[in-house]
Amino acid sequence: MRRVSAYPTPCGHSDAEIAECLADSIETQCSHASPPHDIAHISRIEEEVLQKTSLEPKDDLAPVSLSEIQTLVKSLNTRKAPSLDDISNKAIKCFSIPWLSLLVVIFNACLKNCYFPPAWKEAEVIGIHKSEKPRDLPASYRPISLLSGLGKLFEKILKTRLSDHLLGKALS
Repeated sequence: MRRVSAYPTPCGHSDAEIAECLADSIETQCSHASPPHDIAHISRIEEEVLQKTSLEPKDDLAPVSLSEIQTLVKSLNTRKAPSLDDISNKAIKCFSIPWLSLLVVIFNACLKNCYFPPAWKEAEVIGIHKSEKPRDLPASYRPISLLSGLGKLFEKILKTRLSDHLLGKALS
Protein backbone atom coordinates (compact mmCIF):
# COMPACT_ATOMS: atom_id res chain seq x y z
CA MET A 1 0.00 0.00 0.00
CA ARG A 2 1.24 3.49 -0.74
CA ARG A 3 1.91 5.94 2.02
CA VAL A 4 0.41 9.40 1.97
CA SER A 5 2.91 12.15 2.62
CA ALA A 6 2.47 14.15 5.81
CA TYR A 7 4.56 17.03 4.45
CA PRO A 8 2.78 20.26 3.55
CA THR A 9 1.96 20.83 -0.11
CA PRO A 10 2.33 24.26 -1.78
CA CYS A 11 -1.17 25.16 -0.51
CA GLY A 12 -0.08 24.53 3.10
CA HIS A 13 -2.00 21.28 3.62
CA SER A 14 -0.40 17.87 3.84
CA ASP A 15 -1.37 15.08 1.44
CA ALA A 16 -2.90 13.28 4.44
CA GLU A 17 -5.09 16.30 5.25
CA ILE A 18 -6.18 16.60 1.62
CA ALA A 19 -6.94 12.86 1.46
CA GLU A 20 -9.01 13.07 4.66
CA CYS A 21 -10.89 16.09 3.32
CA LEU A 22 -11.62 14.25 0.05
CA ALA A 23 -12.80 11.16 1.93
CA ASP A 24 -15.14 13.29 4.08
CA SER A 25 -16.48 15.03 0.99
CA ILE A 26 -17.13 11.76 -0.87
CA GLU A 27 -18.78 10.26 2.21
CA THR A 28 -21.06 13.29 2.51
CA GLN A 29 -22.01 13.12 -1.18
CA CYS A 30 -22.77 9.40 -0.99
CA SER A 31 -24.71 9.45 2.28
CA HIS A 32 -27.59 11.71 1.26
CA ALA A 33 -31.01 10.14 1.47
CA SER A 34 -31.63 8.05 -1.60
CA PRO A 35 -34.61 8.82 -3.86
CA PRO A 36 -37.80 6.78 -3.45
CA HIS A 37 -37.73 3.44 -5.25
CA ASP A 38 -40.37 1.71 -7.34
CA ILE A 39 -41.03 -1.40 -5.22
CA ALA A 40 -42.85 -3.22 -8.04
CA HIS A 41 -39.92 -2.63 -10.41
CA ILE A 42 -37.44 -3.87 -7.81
CA SER A 43 -39.56 -7.01 -7.26
CA ARG A 44 -39.63 -7.75 -11.02
CA ILE A 45 -35.86 -7.38 -11.22
CA GLU A 46 -35.31 -9.60 -8.17
CA GLU A 47 -37.59 -12.29 -9.68
CA GLU A 48 -35.72 -12.20 -12.99
CA VAL A 49 -32.34 -12.37 -11.28
CA LEU A 50 -33.52 -15.30 -9.15
CA GLN A 51 -34.78 -17.08 -12.28
CA LYS A 52 -31.52 -16.51 -14.16
CA THR A 53 -29.29 -17.53 -11.27
CA SER A 54 -31.20 -20.77 -10.70
CA LEU A 55 -30.35 -22.04 -14.20
CA GLU A 56 -27.67 -24.70 -14.62
CA PRO A 57 -24.29 -23.16 -15.50
CA LYS A 58 -23.04 -23.67 -19.03
CA ASP A 59 -19.41 -24.05 -19.97
CA ASP A 60 -19.77 -22.67 -23.47
CA LEU A 61 -17.43 -19.69 -23.28
CA ALA A 62 -14.45 -20.01 -25.57
CA PRO A 63 -11.12 -20.48 -23.79
CA VAL A 64 -8.56 -17.70 -23.79
CA SER A 65 -5.71 -18.12 -26.27
CA LEU A 66 -2.15 -16.86 -26.18
CA SER A 67 -2.66 -14.90 -29.41
CA GLU A 68 -5.71 -13.17 -27.90
CA ILE A 69 -3.68 -12.15 -24.85
CA GLN A 70 -0.82 -10.93 -27.07
CA THR A 71 -3.23 -8.78 -29.10
CA LEU A 72 -4.81 -7.28 -25.99
CA VAL A 73 -1.44 -6.60 -24.37
CA LYS A 74 -0.18 -4.84 -27.52
CA SER A 75 -3.18 -2.49 -27.35
CA LEU A 76 -2.57 -1.43 -23.72
CA ASN A 77 -2.04 2.25 -23.04
CA THR A 78 1.32 2.61 -21.27
CA ARG A 79 0.45 6.07 -19.95
CA LYS A 80 -2.02 4.71 -17.37
CA ALA A 81 -1.10 4.75 -13.68
CA PRO A 82 -0.74 1.41 -11.90
CA SER A 83 -3.14 0.38 -9.15
CA LEU A 84 -2.49 -1.06 -5.70
CA ASP A 85 -0.68 -4.06 -7.22
CA ASP A 86 1.91 -1.69 -8.78
CA ILE A 87 1.86 -3.66 -12.06
CA SER A 88 1.82 -1.02 -14.78
CA ASN A 89 0.65 -1.54 -18.34
CA LYS A 90 4.22 -0.79 -19.39
CA ALA A 91 5.39 -3.78 -17.30
CA ILE A 92 2.63 -6.02 -18.72
CA LYS A 93 3.74 -5.09 -22.25
CA CYS A 94 7.21 -6.39 -21.32
CA PHE A 95 5.93 -9.83 -20.25
CA SER A 96 7.68 -12.65 -22.08
CA ILE A 97 5.81 -15.57 -23.69
CA PRO A 98 6.04 -17.74 -20.52
CA TRP A 99 4.46 -14.93 -18.46
CA LEU A 100 1.73 -14.38 -21.06
CA SER A 101 1.13 -18.16 -21.10
CA LEU A 102 0.69 -18.03 -17.34
CA LEU A 103 -1.93 -15.30 -17.82
CA VAL A 104 -3.73 -17.59 -20.30
CA VAL A 105 -3.85 -20.34 -17.65
CA ILE A 106 -5.03 -17.91 -14.94
CA PHE A 107 -7.70 -16.32 -17.14
CA ASN A 108 -8.99 -19.72 -18.32
CA ALA A 109 -9.19 -20.93 -14.71
CA CYS A 110 -11.12 -17.78 -13.81
CA LEU A 111 -13.54 -18.34 -16.71
CA LYS A 112 -14.04 -22.01 -15.88
CA ASN A 113 -14.64 -21.35 -12.19
CA CYS A 114 -16.69 -18.15 -12.68
CA TYR A 115 -14.17 -16.36 -10.51
CA PHE A 116 -12.96 -12.78 -10.52
CA PRO A 117 -10.10 -12.29 -8.03
CA PRO A 118 -11.03 -9.82 -5.28
CA ALA A 119 -7.66 -8.07 -5.63
CA TRP A 120 -8.66 -7.06 -9.17
CA LYS A 121 -11.78 -5.36 -7.78
CA GLU A 122 -9.90 -3.11 -5.36
CA ALA A 123 -9.25 0.42 -6.48
CA GLU A 124 -6.96 3.13 -5.28
CA VAL A 125 -8.91 6.38 -5.29
CA ILE A 126 -6.88 9.51 -5.81
CA GLY A 127 -7.91 13.12 -6.28
CA ILE A 128 -6.91 15.01 -9.39
CA HIS A 129 -6.81 18.75 -8.85
CA LYS A 130 -9.08 20.73 -11.17
CA SER A 131 -7.11 23.55 -12.75
CA GLU A 132 -7.82 27.07 -11.57
CA LYS A 133 -9.63 25.82 -8.45
CA PRO A 134 -8.45 26.43 -4.88
CA ARG A 135 -6.45 23.47 -3.58
CA ASP A 136 -7.95 23.66 -0.07
CA LEU A 137 -11.52 22.75 -1.13
CA PRO A 138 -12.64 19.14 -1.66
CA ALA A 139 -14.75 20.21 -4.66
CA SER A 140 -11.51 21.25 -6.36
CA TYR A 141 -10.56 17.60 -6.84
CA ARG A 142 -11.92 14.99 -9.22
CA PRO A 143 -11.67 11.50 -7.73
CA ILE A 144 -10.46 8.73 -10.02
CA SER A 145 -10.16 5.02 -9.33
CA LEU A 146 -7.01 3.17 -10.30
CA LEU A 147 -7.88 -0.47 -11.04
CA SER A 148 -5.60 -3.44 -11.69
CA GLY A 149 -4.26 -3.68 -15.24
CA LEU A 150 -4.54 -7.48 -15.06
CA GLY A 151 -8.16 -7.14 -13.94
CA LYS A 152 -8.86 -4.79 -16.86
CA LEU A 153 -7.33 -7.32 -19.27
CA PHE A 154 -9.60 -10.03 -17.87
CA GLU A 155 -12.60 -7.66 -18.12
CA LYS A 156 -11.86 -7.16 -21.83
CA ILE A 157 -11.82 -10.92 -22.29
CA LEU A 158 -15.11 -11.25 -20.42
CA LYS A 159 -16.66 -8.46 -22.46
CA THR A 160 -15.70 -10.22 -25.71
CA ARG A 161 -17.08 -13.56 -24.47
CA LEU A 162 -20.32 -12.06 -23.20
CA SER A 163 -20.87 -9.94 -26.32
CA ASP A 164 -20.32 -12.97 -28.56
CA HIS A 165 -22.64 -15.06 -26.38
CA LEU A 166 -25.41 -12.45 -26.36
CA LEU A 167 -25.06 -11.79 -30.08
CA GLY A 168 -25.41 -15.54 -30.68
CA LYS A 169 -28.60 -15.56 -28.54
CA ALA A 170 -30.03 -12.59 -30.46
CA LEU A 171 -29.40 -14.25 -33.83
CA SER A 172 -30.94 -17.59 -32.85
